[in-house]
Amino acid sequence: MIEWYPYPEPQSGLSAWDIAQERVARLSCLLQEHKKPSTLHTLNTVGFVENPSVQSFGLVYSLPTWCSTSIEPITLYHLLARRIPNVSTSQVPTNLSSLPSLEQRYELAAILASTLYTFMLARWHHKRYHSSNVLFLFPGGSSHVDAVPNLGKPYIGGFTVSRPDAPTEISLPGVPTKDVELYLHPDLRVQPPNKAPKYRGVFDIYSFGLLLAEIGFWNTVSTFALGKEKNKDPSAQELRRLVVKKCQTDLACWMGERYRNVVLRCLNAENANEGGVGEDLNDFYWHVVLELI
Repeated sequence: MIEWYPYPEPQSGLSAWDIAQERVARLSCLLQEHKKPSTLHTLNTVGFVENPSVQSFGLVYSLPTWCSTSIEPITLYHLLARRIPNVSTSQVPTNLSSLPSLEQRYELAAILASTLYTFMLARWHHKRYHSSNVLFLFPGGSSHVDAVPNLGKPYIGGFTVSRPDAPTEISLPGVPTKDVELYLHPDLRVQPPNKAPKYRGVFDIYSFGLLLAEIGFWNTVSTFALGKEKNKDPSAQELRRLVVKKCQTDLACWMGERYRNVVLRCLNAENANEGGVGEDLNDFYWHVVLELI
């Protein structure tokens, strides 16, 4: 499987090609099977390739031997939306309506928390940590009629704009979409985009808070936060307010008070003095990762 990492047109004084190539090479090295920490739940990389015609590098992953080669992987977003994605093969799963148990959702949340923590410990910003970049595979031997994805083995992807966490590093623009912007921290959803602050770890933690809320309600952000008005386009701050309010009032009923409190800490990540996780990775480990195990 190949995941593409686009690089923009060359700019004055900037070699986007050099930056993108170095980052993809470092990611490829980090995600190799014999070097990757066990808490970093990604597919194993075998290298990278370049496609100059679309100005992109591609991370090349190997698929585990236990997975189906006839049924395409599915994202967490598609499971939450109860929607079968458009795929290039006729072999698509049709039995995706069953809801996961409480234990399955806690296990999934714990794995994703450990993965984000490990990635941040490696001094990287993911920058797109949301349900469209959580991938599930189907066991081999399953037919497309009764195939069920393995929720206990999520794989994180979406490294298309990831970059090292260092003051001198710059961000390369990805392909902007409305769905992606929904998961960005409100401080990043400004116009023009170059007015946004430099990316920080708390922005990944905020996105993770939205992801946890989706797992808790087992629904997409737009559905549980906006309800019947899910086609509306609220401002970034309004969406955050609606998500926080929904979690405060309803999430404990679904997942318990401990889970709800973890979600609210992440959604208020940058305000350490007001119950947020803050910038300290030790706080994220103690008050998020361990709370979900």
